[in-house]
Amino acid sequence: MHIIRPKHHFDIRLGEIPYFYLIGPVLGGGDWQHEMCLALERVVGECVIAVPNRWTDDHPLAQYFVGNVSDEYESQTHWEQLYIEHAIRSTKACLVAYLAGESVANPRSDGKPYGIDTYGEMNYFRGRMESWGPRTRKLFPLVLGVDERYPYWKTLKKNIDHSYGGEYPYSSSVRALSIHAMEMVFR
Repeated sequence: MHIIRPKHHFDIRLGEIPYFYLIGPVLGGGDWQHEMCLALERVVGECVIAVPNRWTDDHPLAQYFVGNVSDEYESQTHWEQLYIEHAIRSTKACLVAYLAGESVANPRSDGKPYGIDTYGEMNYFRGRMESWGPRTRKLFPLVLGVDERYPYWKTLKKNIDHSYGGEYPYSSSVRALSIHAMEMVFR
């Protein structure tokens, strides 16, 4: 497993080994990304995972961190856009979205509603899915997992189903989502 952190550059070898970009709440979401990285490694083996968390070198997964900080990214948003596009446009790659419930031990504390950033991101991906057209929408490389404690999940699910043109498949656990992601990259 190779983990790329924000503003770090790493040659992914797109199409050679599975590549995943994680989407979901960071502020107040606990460390679901840690669990997802381990789950993906268990089901896929060698893979590259872009994680938009600002994990430090003392994180338990630090041994898997790759890449070097690069000046080519003006901001974390620019880094995210590039690595998201890799997941959308490459073979053996997908976006892994997990709508995690808010952490009881470490809730969001910046005054903004929990999960609102992810809500915006998911609507962006819904628009991207629609742009693929009705015949290819089902090939859009996004897998979705939902913790029913996520505050906007019913609205998002309804909107994604509409854009998809039917019921969009989703997983209810990190483990099930990792299996769905494996199936997506090896289809």
